[in-house]
Amino acid sequence: MQVLWIASTHSGEIDYILPLLNHLKKKKIKLKVIFFNHKIFQSFSNTKFYINCFNDFDVKFLYLRFFKRKKLSLLLNFFLLIIYLPIILFNVLFSKYIFFEKSSSTDSSKFFSFLCNIFKKKVLLFPHSVQVFSDIRPQHIKNAFKLHKTFLNHELEKKHYVKELNFKNYELIGHPYLCEEWQSYLNNYFSKYQKQYNKLVTIILGKIYRSENTFYEEIEKICNILYTKDKDININFKVHPSMDEKKIKDKINKLKISFNSFNFTNDHLTECSMKSKLLIIINNSSSWIPALLGKPYIEFASVDYMHIIKAKKTPINEIDNNTTYNINDFEKEINEIDFETSKKRNIFDEFYFRKDSFYSIFNNN
Repeated sequence: MQVLWIASTHSGEIDYILPLLNHLKKKKIKLKVIFFNHKIFQSFSNTKFYINCFNDFDVKFLYLRFFKRKKLSLLLNFFLLIIYLPIILFNVLFSKYIFFEKSSSTDSSKFFSFLCNIFKKKVLLFPHSVQVFSDIRPQHIKNAFKLHKTFLNHELEKKHYVKELNFKNYELIGHPYLCEEWQSYLNNYFSKYQKQYNKLVTIILGKIYRSENTFYEEIEKICNILYTKDKDININFKVHPSMDEKKIKDKINKLKISFNSFNFTNDHLTECSMKSKLLIIINNSSSWIPALLGKPYIEFASVDYMHIIKAKKTPINEIDNNTTYNINDFEKEINEIDFETSKKRNIFDEFYFRKDSFYSIFNNN
């Protein structure tokens, strides 16, 4: 049996699907991916972790490139679609199921929904990132999608999709990042790094809101708090993909940071989580992966960031109260951390992965 996965929004799709690959392989289900988005494919091809996972689980893929949606490119994209159509139809016709994300935010997902309805193909919808559902920021769903089978993480999400959006077909499978097989795979994959990165702290840099000076002042203070805590700490910075990494490197190198050296990394967030003793996440909601993996992290939400999003909590903090909003609170959190121990959080019990529910989708086919 072949399952076709249409990757069309962003790399968060890959993060959600990766933990399911082991289970698909066990069921002797072949997964093939068609990348329709240049940014996703670029992220995939530049991330060794993604490529290794695909190789380990025998995932085949191809990339069909379209131009960005502009008036002048519409005609070109139409001709490209005609050229690609035999490839698309071949893969759709010879696939038992079609995977694509459930927000209906791309033309390709709408197009494949239309194709699947014509050819009476079974569709499995999934979230376009590993994020746990937040009822404060519900995903926008088109009514045309409500008859497709949808993967849901937990009861709150079920309430939203079934009662509010009137979805007819769903499977409550829990969150794939919590399945034991995936976490066992990650532990084996990253076991070689355990001694090498004994006291590594990775700082995930989010976007700059309002004052650039304030952003860098806060980074400087955070680094010096870490230095005061332990002079043997090694620091890696991971820059948000939408930001100018060269410019940020230049700015940080000019700060008065007590550490003699620090590095910049392009490692995937899962790699950062598994290698680091602590993740510090500044001005973004990237904490889902370390939280789901039970890895220590601290969110720091600057005054400028909070002013822009007009809220007092980041999405993950609705579940795990682990966000600081000023330097004094951050310093207190750091001082209480013991880098020699790594306590695993058990905050996602209600999101446990239901392996049998996932397998049941394919059992009779």
